[in-house]
Amino acid sequence: MRNLLTMVCEVKLRRQVRDEVQLRHERRKTVLFASLALFLSACLPATAAEPAGESTDPLPRALAGREVIHGAIPSMALAGEEVGFTLYAPAGMARGAVLPMVVYLRNLPEERIGTVPDEELIRGFLDQKMLVAVVDYGKRDLGRSGRRRYEEVSWLYTTFGAAKHSPVFQQSGGQGRDPVAVACDESRLTFKTHSGAEFSVDPDWVYVIPEGYTLVRDVEVMKLPYPAPRHRVRMDLMVPAKPKRPVPLVLELSARSTGAEDKAMTPFCFNTIYPMTYAQFGYGVAVMGFVFEEPAPGESTAFGRDFAEHKALRLLRARKTEWGLSGKIGLMGMSKSATRVLLAAAKRTGQRSVVTPEMAQRYPYSVFYRGAIADWMARDYPEDMGRSIFPFKSSDAYLGIPEERDLGPYATENDCPDVIHCGAVGVPADLPHVIPYLTDRLPPVIFCTGNEDGYVGWRPGQICAKLLRDVFQAAGVKKVLYVEQDGLGHAFNHLRFDEFKAFFDSNLKEKVNP
Repeated sequence: MRNLLTMVCEVKLRRQVRDEVQLRHERRKTVLFASLALFLSACLPATAAEPAGESTDPLPRALAGREVIHGAIPSMALAGEEVGFTLYAPAGMARGAVLPMVVYLRNLPEERIGTVPDEELIRGFLDQKMLVAVVDYGKRDLGRSGRRRYEEVSWLYTTFGAAKHSPVFQQSGGQGRDPVAVACDESRLTFKTHSGAEFSVDPDWVYVIPEGYTLVRDVEVMKLPYPAPRHRVRMDLMVPAKPKRPVPLVLELSARSTGAEDKAMTPFCFNTIYPMTYAQFGYGVAVMGFVFEEPAPGESTAFGRDFAEHKALRLLRARKTEWGLSGKIGLMGMSKSATRVLLAAAKRTGQRSVVTPEMAQRYPYSVFYRGAIADWMARDYPEDMGRSIFPFKSSDAYLGIPEERDLGPYATENDCPDVIHCGAVGVPADLPHVIPYLTDRLPPVIFCTGNEDGYVGWRPGQICAKLLRDVFQAAGVKKVLYVEQDGLGHAFNHLRFDEFKAFFDSNLKEKVNP
Protein backbone atom coordinates (compact mmCIF):
# COMPACT_ATOMS: atom_id res chain seq x y z
CA MET A 1 0.00 0.00 0.00
CA ARG A 2 2.78 2.36 0.94
CA ASN A 3 4.62 1.93 -2.36
CA LEU A 4 1.45 2.39 -4.41
CA LEU A 5 0.45 5.51 -2.50
CA THR A 6 3.92 6.97 -2.86
CA MET A 7 3.91 6.37 -6.61
CA VAL A 8 0.50 8.04 -7.06
CA CYS A 9 1.50 11.14 -5.09
CA GLU A 10 4.90 11.28 -6.81
CA VAL A 11 3.21 11.49 -10.22
CA LYS A 12 0.96 14.26 -8.96
CA LEU A 13 3.81 16.30 -7.59
CA ARG A 14 5.90 15.88 -10.73
CA ARG A 15 3.10 17.50 -12.70
CA GLN A 16 3.07 20.44 -10.30
CA VAL A 17 6.80 21.14 -10.17
CA ARG A 18 8.38 19.03 -12.88
CA ASP A 19 10.82 21.78 -13.77
CA GLU A 20 12.30 21.74 -10.25
CA VAL A 21 12.99 18.07 -9.66
CA GLN A 22 16.32 18.50 -7.93
CA LEU A 23 15.52 21.74 -6.12
CA ARG A 24 12.24 20.46 -4.66
CA HIS A 25 13.28 16.85 -3.97
CA GLU A 26 13.37 17.21 -0.20
CA ARG A 27 10.08 19.11 -0.11
CA ARG A 28 8.39 16.44 -2.22
CA LYS A 29 9.63 13.71 0.12
CA THR A 30 8.20 15.60 3.07
CA VAL A 31 4.82 15.93 1.37
CA LEU A 32 4.73 12.23 0.55
CA PHE A 33 5.48 11.16 4.11
CA ALA A 34 2.95 13.66 5.46
CA SER A 35 0.32 12.29 3.08
CA LEU A 36 1.14 8.73 4.08
CA ALA A 37 0.85 9.59 7.76
CA LEU A 38 -2.55 11.19 7.13
CA PHE A 39 -3.71 8.11 5.24
CA LEU A 40 -2.64 5.76 8.05
CA SER A 41 -4.29 7.93 10.69
CA ALA A 42 -7.51 7.92 8.66
CA CYS A 43 -7.55 4.12 8.87
CA LEU A 44 -7.94 4.40 12.66
CA PRO A 45 -11.35 4.98 14.26
CA ALA A 46 -12.18 8.68 14.25
CA THR A 47 -12.55 10.27 17.67
CA ALA A 48 -13.76 13.70 18.54
CA ALA A 49 -11.04 16.11 19.62
CA GLU A 50 -11.13 17.35 23.18
CA PRO A 51 -11.83 21.09 23.40
CA ALA A 52 -8.70 23.01 24.34
CA GLY A 53 -10.64 25.94 25.75
CA GLU A 54 -13.29 28.37 24.70
CA SER A 55 -12.68 29.44 21.08
CA THR A 56 -13.03 33.08 20.11
CA ASP A 57 -13.35 32.22 16.41
CA PRO A 58 -16.92 33.09 15.33
CA LEU A 59 -16.80 30.97 12.18
CA PRO A 60 -17.57 27.49 13.61
CA ARG A 61 -20.51 28.87 15.59
CA ALA A 62 -21.85 30.86 12.63
CA LEU A 63 -21.71 27.85 10.31
CA ALA A 64 -22.69 25.14 12.81
CA GLY A 65 -24.47 22.27 11.12
CA ARG A 66 -23.07 23.05 7.69
CA GLU A 67 -19.71 21.28 8.10
CA VAL A 68 -19.26 17.96 6.31
CA ILE A 69 -15.67 16.98 6.91
CA HIS A 70 -12.55 18.37 8.50
CA GLY A 71 -8.97 17.27 8.49
CA ALA A 72 -5.58 18.35 7.17
CA ILE A 73 -3.66 18.26 3.91
CA PRO A 74 0.02 18.95 3.20
CA SER A 75 0.90 22.43 2.01
CA MET A 76 3.30 22.92 -0.89
CA ALA A 77 4.18 26.41 0.34
CA LEU A 78 5.06 25.05 3.79
CA ALA A 79 7.28 22.19 2.57
CA GLY A 80 4.72 19.55 3.40
CA GLU A 81 3.54 20.86 6.76
CA GLU A 82 -0.13 20.18 7.37
CA VAL A 83 -2.81 22.85 7.12
CA GLY A 84 -6.26 22.25 8.50
CA PHE A 85 -9.42 22.48 6.44
CA THR A 86 -13.17 22.25 6.98
CA LEU A 87 -15.60 21.53 4.16
CA TYR A 88 -19.02 23.17 4.34
CA ALA A 89 -22.00 22.25 2.18
CA PRO A 90 -25.21 24.15 1.37
CA ALA A 91 -28.46 22.96 2.89
CA GLY A 92 -31.23 21.26 0.95
CA MET A 93 -29.13 19.76 -1.84
CA ALA A 94 -30.68 17.18 -4.14
CA ARG A 95 -29.03 13.79 -4.06
CA GLY A 96 -26.28 13.66 -6.68
CA ALA A 97 -25.95 17.45 -6.94
CA VAL A 98 -22.85 18.69 -8.80
CA LEU A 99 -21.70 21.96 -7.25
CA PRO A 100 -18.99 24.60 -7.72
CA MET A 101 -16.23 24.64 -5.10
CA VAL A 102 -14.78 27.68 -3.33
CA VAL A 103 -11.41 27.06 -1.67
CA TYR A 104 -11.25 29.88 0.88
CA LEU A 105 -7.77 30.56 2.29
CA ARG A 106 -8.01 31.84 5.85
CA ASN A 107 -5.52 33.36 8.32
CA LEU A 108 -2.95 34.19 5.67
CA PRO A 109 0.11 36.14 6.81
CA GLU A 110 -0.50 39.14 4.52
CA GLU A 111 -2.70 42.13 5.13
CA ARG A 112 -6.36 41.37 4.55
CA ILE A 113 -7.82 43.77 1.99
CA GLY A 114 -11.49 42.80 2.04
CA THR A 115 -13.34 43.96 5.18
CA VAL A 116 -16.44 41.73 5.09
CA PRO A 117 -16.27 39.02 7.82
CA ASP A 118 -15.49 35.44 6.81
CA GLU A 119 -18.75 34.04 8.14
CA GLU A 120 -20.79 36.48 6.04
CA LEU A 121 -18.85 35.69 2.87
CA ILE A 122 -18.97 31.92 3.38
CA ARG A 123 -22.70 31.97 4.14
CA GLY A 124 -23.13 33.86 0.90
CA PHE A 125 -21.27 31.17 -1.06
CA LEU A 126 -23.37 28.45 0.58
CA ASP A 127 -26.57 30.33 -0.19
CA GLN A 128 -25.46 30.36 -3.84
CA LYS A 129 -25.29 26.53 -3.67
CA MET A 130 -21.51 26.28 -3.67
CA LEU A 131 -19.32 24.02 -1.59
CA VAL A 132 -16.75 25.83 0.55
CA ALA A 133 -13.46 24.37 1.75
CA VAL A 134 -11.93 26.67 4.38
CA VAL A 135 -8.17 26.11 4.54
CA ASP A 136 -6.58 27.67 7.64
CA TYR A 137 -2.91 28.71 7.47
CA GLY A 138 -2.79 30.00 11.05
CA LYS A 139 -0.78 33.10 10.02
CA ARG A 140 2.23 30.94 9.20
CA ASP A 141 4.86 32.54 7.00
CA LEU A 142 4.35 31.47 3.38
CA GLY A 143 7.04 33.78 2.03
CA ARG A 144 6.50 36.27 -0.77
CA SER A 145 7.54 34.02 -3.63
CA GLY A 146 4.94 34.23 -6.37
CA ARG A 147 6.17 31.01 -7.87
CA ARG A 148 5.65 29.16 -4.58
CA ARG A 149 2.16 30.64 -4.26
CA TYR A 150 1.38 29.53 -7.80
CA GLU A 151 2.32 25.98 -6.79
CA GLU A 152 0.13 26.22 -3.69
CA VAL A 153 -2.88 27.49 -5.64
CA SER A 154 -2.33 24.77 -8.24
CA TRP A 155 -2.15 22.12 -5.53
CA LEU A 156 -5.36 23.35 -3.86
CA TYR A 157 -7.16 23.72 -7.19
CA THR A 158 -6.65 20.09 -8.09
CA THR A 159 -6.88 18.63 -4.57
CA PHE A 160 -10.32 20.13 -4.01
CA GLY A 161 -11.89 18.83 -7.17
CA ALA A 162 -10.68 20.45 -10.40
CA ALA A 163 -10.12 17.88 -13.15
CA LYS A 164 -8.08 14.79 -12.29
CA HIS A 165 -6.61 14.77 -8.84
CA SER A 166 -4.67 12.58 -6.42
CA PRO A 167 -6.12 10.66 -3.47
CA VAL A 168 -4.59 13.17 -1.04
CA PHE A 169 -8.06 14.39 -0.08
CA GLN A 170 -9.04 10.82 0.86
CA GLN A 171 -5.95 10.55 3.00
CA SER A 172 -7.13 13.44 5.16
CA GLY A 173 -9.80 11.20 6.64
CA GLY A 174 -13.48 11.64 7.39
CA GLN A 175 -13.57 13.23 10.81
CA GLY A 176 -16.59 15.49 10.53
CA ARG A 177 -19.79 15.33 12.59
CA ASP A 178 -21.45 13.40 9.78
CA PRO A 179 -18.97 10.75 8.55
CA VAL A 180 -18.48 10.65 4.82
CA ALA A 181 -17.14 8.45 2.07
CA VAL A 182 -14.95 10.21 -0.48
CA ALA A 183 -14.56 8.90 -4.02
CA CYS A 184 -12.22 10.19 -6.74
CA ASP A 185 -12.88 9.17 -10.31
CA GLU A 186 -11.33 10.69 -13.43
CA SER A 187 -13.50 13.77 -13.42
CA ARG A 188 -15.26 14.38 -10.08
CA LEU A 189 -14.64 14.40 -6.37
CA THR A 190 -17.76 12.94 -4.73
CA PHE A 191 -18.95 12.89 -1.11
CA LYS A 192 -21.51 10.43 0.22
CA THR A 193 -22.62 11.09 3.79
CA HIS A 194 -23.97 8.45 6.15
CA SER A 195 -27.13 10.51 6.50
CA GLY A 196 -27.89 9.94 2.82
CA ALA A 197 -26.64 13.13 1.19
CA GLU A 198 -24.47 12.82 -1.89
CA PHE A 199 -22.81 15.58 -3.87
CA SER A 200 -19.89 16.10 -6.22
CA VAL A 201 -17.51 18.93 -7.07
CA ASP A 202 -17.98 20.38 -10.54
CA PRO A 203 -14.41 20.22 -11.89
CA ASP A 204 -15.09 23.13 -14.25
CA TRP A 205 -15.80 25.55 -11.42
CA VAL A 206 -13.21 25.54 -8.67
CA TYR A 207 -12.20 28.92 -7.23
CA VAL A 208 -9.17 29.47 -4.96
CA ILE A 209 -9.47 32.84 -3.20
CA PRO A 210 -7.84 34.56 -0.22
CA GLU A 211 -9.81 35.59 2.86
CA GLY A 212 -11.92 38.69 2.42
CA TYR A 213 -12.58 37.98 -1.26
CA THR A 214 -15.94 37.34 -2.83
CA LEU A 215 -17.17 36.06 -6.20
CA VAL A 216 -19.24 37.85 -8.79
CA ARG A 217 -20.31 35.10 -11.16
CA ASP A 218 -21.76 35.08 -14.65
CA VAL A 219 -21.34 38.75 -15.54
CA GLU A 220 -22.59 39.16 -19.09
CA VAL A 221 -20.22 41.07 -21.35
CA MET A 222 -22.26 40.90 -24.55
CA LYS A 223 -24.47 38.75 -26.71
CA LEU A 224 -23.38 37.32 -30.06
CA PRO A 225 -25.53 36.35 -33.06
CA TYR A 226 -24.65 32.65 -32.84
CA PRO A 227 -26.42 29.54 -31.56
CA ALA A 228 -26.10 28.64 -27.88
CA PRO A 229 -23.75 28.31 -26.12
CA ARG A 230 -21.79 30.79 -28.27
CA HIS A 231 -24.57 33.36 -28.05
CA ARG A 232 -23.16 35.17 -25.02
CA VAL A 233 -19.80 36.16 -23.58
CA ARG A 234 -19.51 36.04 -19.79
CA MET A 235 -16.91 36.48 -17.09
CA ASP A 236 -16.44 35.71 -13.39
CA LEU A 237 -14.79 38.07 -10.91
CA MET A 238 -12.81 37.29 -7.74
CA VAL A 239 -12.52 40.58 -5.85
CA PRO A 240 -12.05 41.77 -2.25
CA ALA A 241 -15.40 42.51 -0.59
CA LYS A 242 -15.59 46.17 0.52
CA PRO A 243 -11.83 46.61 0.24
CA LYS A 244 -9.77 48.98 2.35
CA ARG A 245 -8.61 50.54 -0.90
CA PRO A 246 -9.36 50.00 -4.61
CA VAL A 247 -7.29 47.27 -6.22
CA PRO A 248 -5.96 46.71 -9.75
CA LEU A 249 -7.37 43.83 -11.74
CA VAL A 250 -6.00 41.07 -13.94
CA LEU A 251 -8.35 40.00 -16.73
CA GLU A 252 -7.61 36.65 -18.37
CA LEU A 253 -9.06 35.81 -21.76
CA SER A 254 -9.66 32.11 -21.48
CA ALA A 255 -8.19 29.78 -24.09
CA ARG A 256 -10.16 26.73 -23.02
CA SER A 257 -13.32 26.58 -25.08
CA THR A 258 -13.50 25.05 -28.53
CA GLY A 259 -17.08 25.98 -29.37
CA ALA A 260 -18.08 22.67 -30.87
CA GLU A 261 -16.92 20.52 -27.97
CA ASP A 262 -17.60 22.73 -24.95
CA LYS A 263 -21.37 22.79 -24.57
CA ALA A 264 -21.30 25.07 -21.53
CA MET A 265 -18.52 27.40 -22.74
CA THR A 266 -16.90 27.26 -19.30
CA PRO A 267 -13.80 29.49 -19.22
CA PHE A 268 -11.95 27.94 -16.28
CA CYS A 269 -9.14 25.48 -16.91
CA PHE A 270 -5.69 24.74 -15.55
CA ASN A 271 -4.37 27.96 -17.16
CA THR A 272 -6.67 29.95 -14.87
CA ILE A 273 -4.50 29.05 -11.88
CA TYR A 274 -1.96 31.56 -13.18
CA PRO A 275 -4.15 34.71 -13.00
CA MET A 276 -5.94 33.32 -9.93
CA THR A 277 -2.62 33.43 -8.06
CA TYR A 278 -2.54 37.22 -8.50
CA ALA A 279 -5.38 37.44 -5.96
CA GLN A 280 -2.86 36.30 -3.34
CA PHE A 281 -1.00 39.59 -3.92
CA GLY A 282 -3.80 42.13 -3.71
CA TYR A 283 -5.25 41.95 -7.22
CA GLY A 284 -8.79 41.47 -8.35
CA VAL A 285 -9.10 38.72 -10.95
CA ALA A 286 -11.56 38.27 -13.81
CA VAL A 287 -11.75 35.36 -16.24
CA MET A 288 -13.68 35.81 -19.48
CA GLY A 289 -14.82 33.03 -21.79
CA PHE A 290 -13.27 32.68 -25.20
CA VAL A 291 -14.98 34.57 -28.04
CA PHE A 292 -15.90 32.85 -31.29
CA GLU A 293 -16.56 35.17 -34.20
CA GLU A 294 -17.42 34.07 -37.71
CA PRO A 295 -16.52 36.18 -40.76
CA ALA A 296 -19.41 37.67 -42.67
CA PRO A 297 -19.61 37.07 -46.43
CA GLY A 298 -16.71 38.86 -48.09
CA GLU A 299 -14.68 39.23 -44.88
CA SER A 300 -11.35 37.49 -44.36
CA THR A 301 -11.65 37.76 -40.58
CA ALA A 302 -14.26 38.62 -37.96
CA PHE A 303 -11.63 40.12 -35.65
CA GLY A 304 -12.81 43.41 -34.19
CA ARG A 305 -16.37 43.39 -35.42
CA ASP A 306 -17.86 42.45 -32.02
CA PHE A 307 -14.76 43.04 -29.87
CA ALA A 308 -15.95 41.52 -26.60
CA GLU A 309 -12.51 42.20 -25.11
CA HIS A 310 -12.95 45.95 -25.49
CA LYS A 311 -16.47 45.72 -24.10
CA ALA A 312 -15.18 43.83 -21.06
CA LEU A 313 -12.51 46.48 -20.39
CA ARG A 314 -15.08 49.27 -20.66
CA LEU A 315 -17.51 47.40 -18.39
CA LEU A 316 -14.88 46.76 -15.71
CA ARG A 317 -13.91 50.42 -15.62
CA ALA A 318 -17.50 51.64 -15.67
CA ARG A 319 -18.36 49.48 -12.66
CA LYS A 320 -15.05 49.79 -10.82
CA THR A 321 -16.58 51.45 -7.75
CA GLU A 322 -19.16 48.68 -7.39
CA TRP A 323 -16.40 46.03 -7.41
CA GLY A 324 -13.72 47.91 -5.45
CA LEU A 325 -11.38 48.30 -8.42
CA SER A 326 -8.88 51.06 -9.17
CA GLY A 327 -9.51 51.03 -12.93
CA LYS A 328 -5.98 49.79 -13.65
CA ILE A 329 -6.21 46.56 -15.67
CA GLY A 330 -3.66 44.04 -16.83
CA LEU A 331 -4.81 41.81 -19.67
CA MET A 332 -3.38 38.32 -20.15
CA GLY A 333 -3.95 35.27 -22.28
CA MET A 334 -2.13 32.29 -23.71
CA SER A 335 -2.36 30.18 -26.84
CA LYS A 336 -5.17 31.40 -29.10
CA SER A 337 -6.11 34.07 -26.56
CA ALA A 338 -2.64 35.65 -26.68
CA THR A 339 -3.44 36.94 -30.16
CA ARG A 340 -6.70 38.47 -28.95
CA VAL A 341 -4.90 40.10 -26.01
CA LEU A 342 -2.43 41.70 -28.39
CA LEU A 343 -5.20 42.96 -30.68
CA ALA A 344 -7.22 44.38 -27.76
CA ALA A 345 -4.16 46.32 -26.61
CA ALA A 346 -3.15 47.52 -30.07
CA LYS A 347 -6.39 48.47 -31.85
CA ARG A 348 -8.22 51.65 -30.96
CA THR A 349 -11.62 52.61 -32.29
CA GLY A 350 -11.29 54.23 -35.70
CA GLN A 351 -7.58 53.39 -36.02
CA ARG A 352 -6.43 52.43 -39.50
CA SER A 353 -3.67 50.07 -40.49
CA VAL A 354 -0.17 51.52 -40.24
CA VAL A 355 1.33 48.93 -42.62
CA THR A 356 1.81 50.32 -46.13
CA PRO A 357 2.42 48.26 -49.29
CA GLU A 358 6.08 49.34 -49.12
CA MET A 359 6.40 48.16 -45.50
CA ALA A 360 4.80 44.84 -46.43
CA GLN A 361 7.77 44.18 -48.73
CA ARG A 362 10.33 44.52 -45.90
CA TYR A 363 11.26 42.15 -43.08
CA PRO A 364 9.66 41.32 -40.68
CA TYR A 365 6.38 42.35 -42.33
CA SER A 366 7.26 40.51 -45.54
CA VAL A 367 7.06 37.16 -43.71
CA PHE A 368 3.41 37.79 -42.86
CA TYR A 369 2.25 39.48 -46.09
CA ARG A 370 4.55 38.32 -48.89
CA GLY A 371 5.27 34.72 -47.93
CA ALA A 372 8.94 35.46 -47.27
CA ILE A 373 11.13 33.03 -45.34
CA ALA A 374 13.83 34.75 -43.30
CA ASP A 375 17.32 33.26 -43.30
CA TRP A 376 17.13 32.43 -39.59
CA MET A 377 13.82 30.63 -40.09
CA ALA A 378 15.28 28.36 -42.77
CA ARG A 379 18.43 27.80 -40.72
CA ASP A 380 16.92 27.17 -37.27
CA TYR A 381 13.58 25.63 -38.22
CA PRO A 382 14.12 23.85 -41.57
CA GLU A 383 11.58 21.12 -40.78
CA ASP A 384 8.83 23.69 -40.25
CA MET A 385 9.25 25.52 -43.56
CA GLY A 386 6.69 24.45 -46.12
CA ARG A 387 4.68 22.84 -43.34
CA SER A 388 2.32 24.19 -40.66
CA ILE A 389 1.60 27.83 -41.59
CA PHE A 390 4.83 28.73 -43.37
CA PRO A 391 4.96 30.48 -45.71
CA PHE A 392 2.11 32.79 -44.69
CA LYS A 393 -0.58 33.39 -47.29
CA SER A 394 -2.11 36.64 -46.01
CA SER A 395 -1.31 39.15 -48.73
CA ASP A 396 -4.20 41.53 -48.04
CA ALA A 397 -4.41 41.20 -44.24
CA TYR A 398 -2.27 44.33 -43.78
CA LEU A 399 -5.28 46.39 -44.90
CA GLY A 400 -6.88 45.95 -41.46
CA ILE A 401 -9.96 44.47 -39.82
CA PRO A 402 -13.63 45.50 -39.59
CA GLU A 403 -14.54 48.27 -37.17
CA GLU A 404 -16.41 47.41 -33.98
CA ARG A 405 -20.03 47.84 -35.01
CA ASP A 406 -21.52 48.51 -31.57
CA LEU A 407 -19.47 49.98 -28.73
CA GLY A 408 -22.05 48.88 -26.17
CA PRO A 409 -23.45 50.70 -23.11
CA TYR A 410 -20.09 51.97 -21.84
CA ALA A 411 -18.78 53.48 -25.06
CA THR A 412 -17.08 56.44 -23.37
CA GLU A 413 -14.89 54.30 -21.09
CA ASN A 414 -11.22 53.59 -21.83
CA ASP A 415 -10.85 50.21 -23.56
CA CYS A 416 -7.04 49.94 -23.56
CA PRO A 417 -5.35 47.74 -20.94
CA ASP A 418 -2.52 49.27 -18.92
CA VAL A 419 -0.21 46.28 -19.41
CA ILE A 420 -0.50 42.92 -21.21
CA HIS A 421 0.94 39.42 -20.95
CA CYS A 422 0.91 37.20 -24.06
CA GLY A 423 2.03 33.64 -23.43
CA ALA A 424 2.60 30.74 -25.84
CA VAL A 425 1.00 32.39 -28.86
CA GLY A 426 -1.38 30.04 -30.63
CA VAL A 427 -3.35 30.16 -33.91
CA PRO A 428 -0.61 32.35 -35.41
CA ALA A 429 -2.50 32.47 -38.72
CA ASP A 430 -4.49 35.29 -37.09
CA LEU A 431 -1.42 37.43 -36.40
CA PRO A 432 -1.35 39.18 -39.81
CA HIS A 433 -4.65 40.81 -38.83
CA VAL A 434 -3.14 42.18 -35.60
CA ILE A 435 0.23 43.48 -36.84
CA PRO A 436 -1.26 46.47 -38.76
CA TYR A 437 -2.12 48.08 -35.40
CA LEU A 438 1.19 47.58 -33.57
CA THR A 439 2.70 51.02 -32.96
CA ASP A 440 4.75 52.84 -30.32
CA ARG A 441 1.46 53.41 -28.44
CA LEU A 442 1.20 49.76 -27.44
CA PRO A 443 1.07 49.47 -23.63
CA PRO A 444 3.88 47.62 -21.82
CA VAL A 445 3.94 43.99 -22.91
CA ILE A 446 5.26 40.67 -21.63
CA PHE A 447 5.73 38.27 -24.53
CA CYS A 448 6.87 34.77 -23.74
CA THR A 449 7.52 31.53 -25.59
CA GLY A 450 8.96 28.20 -24.50
CA ASN A 451 11.57 26.15 -26.32
CA GLU A 452 9.43 23.05 -25.74
CA ASP A 453 6.29 24.54 -27.27
CA GLY A 454 5.40 22.30 -30.21
CA TYR A 455 7.59 19.67 -31.84
CA VAL A 456 9.98 19.45 -34.76
CA GLY A 457 7.93 20.23 -37.86
CA TRP A 458 5.28 22.10 -35.87
CA ARG A 459 6.72 25.02 -33.90
CA PRO A 460 4.73 28.00 -35.18
CA GLY A 461 4.45 29.52 -31.71
CA GLN A 462 8.21 29.66 -31.23
CA ILE A 463 8.80 31.07 -34.71
CA CYS A 464 6.04 33.69 -34.51
CA ALA A 465 7.25 34.84 -31.09
CA LYS A 466 10.64 35.67 -32.60
CA LEU A 467 8.95 37.39 -35.55
CA LEU A 468 6.79 39.48 -33.22
CA ARG A 469 9.86 40.46 -31.22
CA ASP A 470 11.24 41.95 -34.43
CA VAL A 471 7.90 43.57 -35.29
CA PHE A 472 7.84 45.24 -31.86
CA GLN A 473 11.29 46.65 -32.54
CA ALA A 474 10.37 47.83 -36.06
CA ALA A 475 7.16 49.45 -34.73
CA GLY A 476 9.02 51.29 -31.96
CA VAL A 477 7.14 49.62 -29.08
CA LYS A 478 8.66 51.22 -25.99
CA LYS A 479 8.42 48.65 -23.21
CA VAL A 480 8.71 44.93 -23.99
CA LEU A 481 9.74 42.10 -21.69
CA TYR A 482 10.49 39.34 -24.20
CA VAL A 483 11.37 35.88 -22.84
CA GLU A 484 12.37 32.62 -24.53
CA GLN A 485 12.12 30.12 -21.69
CA ASP A 486 14.07 26.87 -21.51
CA GLY A 487 12.01 23.89 -20.41
CA LEU A 488 8.63 25.56 -21.01
CA GLY A 489 5.92 24.04 -23.20
CA HIS A 490 2.56 25.46 -24.23
CA ALA A 491 1.72 27.21 -20.96
CA PHE A 492 1.96 30.39 -18.93
CA ASN A 493 5.51 30.85 -17.68
CA HIS A 494 5.23 30.09 -13.95
CA LEU A 495 9.04 29.76 -13.83
CA ARG A 496 9.30 33.56 -14.12
CA PHE A 497 6.14 34.34 -12.14
CA ASP A 498 7.88 36.76 -9.75
CA GLU A 499 9.58 38.70 -12.53
CA PHE A 500 6.36 38.98 -14.52
CA LYS A 501 4.32 39.99 -11.47
CA ALA A 502 6.87 42.70 -10.70
CA PHE A 503 6.36 43.98 -14.27
CA PHE A 504 2.60 44.10 -13.68
CA ASP A 505 3.08 45.73 -10.26
CA SER A 506 5.20 48.51 -11.77
CA ASN A 507 2.44 49.34 -14.24
CA LEU A 508 -0.68 48.73 -12.14
CA LYS A 509 0.10 49.51 -8.51
CA GLU A 510 0.83 52.93 -7.05
CA LYS A 511 4.33 53.32 -5.73
CA VAL A 512 4.53 53.72 -1.96
CA ASN A 513 7.32 55.94 -0.64
CA PRO A 514 9.35 54.33 2.15
